[in-house]
Amino acid sequence: MSYAGNLGLDSGAPQSVYQLNTAAMRRLPIAPRPLVPGQSIKLPNGAGSVTFTGYRQWISVQVTYDPGRFPALVSAMVAVAGLLLSFLVRRRRLFVRVRQAGEKGEAGEALTEVEVGGLARSEDAEPEVAVPEVAVPEVAVPEVAVPEVAVPAHEPMTHDDRMW
Repeated sequence: MSYAGNLGLDSGAPQSVYQLNTAAMRRLPIAPRPLVPGQSIKLPNGAGSVTFTGYRQWISVQVTYDPGRFPALVSAMVAVAGLLLSFLVRRRRLFVRVRQAGEKGEAGEALTEVEVGGLARSEDAEPEVAVPEVAVPEVAVPEVAVPEVAVPAHEPMTHDDRMW
């Protein structure tokens, strides 16, 4: 199809280069036909002619430099590795309490009592695996006198004194 008229290029309004706005144009009575390089078509009413002179092939190349791409890739890989590792590690908690025993040893020295407890955080955990056997040697701990420190009395904290 062929059209004639004002394209409105002098108005300054932006236009698409891929679509022709034919609202203010009229259609020419010319049968559409493909042209090969060097062929011409005469326009009606002595408006001239259109000659297809040929075409040139071209490409568009964009070169970019993004220095943050590699650190972002490494960070993402470390995050995925950490996530996969969290699926493989069994969740357990181990509690250790060390306190001075109320009884004395054979030589009259104070004894220290060590208690170990564990909590498995999964359904299929075995208690033997959750709390390993720990061999704690019996060590004599000398008694240390702890001086009493006088602590001054404080007024109770009000709502405004607390840090949230």
